[in-house]
Amino acid sequence: MKSEYRLHFDDTGIGFKTNDIDARLKWQMYHSWICDEEFYILYHGTRDLSVIPRRSLTDEGSNQFAAILERNIGPRRTK
Repeated sequence: MKSEYRLHFDDTGIGFKTNDIDARLKWQMYHSWICDEEFYILYHGTRDLSVIPRRSLTDEGSNQFAAILERNIGPRRTK
């Protein structure tokens, strides 16, 4: 958590890079997602999740990200 993360989102998945990691995560690994005013939370597995801070996205980027999630994972889950 001390190094910078660089993420790229598109319809093929999430590109994930650090100084030591260069990986691609496919949307199929996620089964649901939610968001609130601060975070997007993407669920995979029983207790596993990925958290994307909304502050890391512009307003337009946030809308585009939500659209990508809806197309590839499904509608936002209600809390």
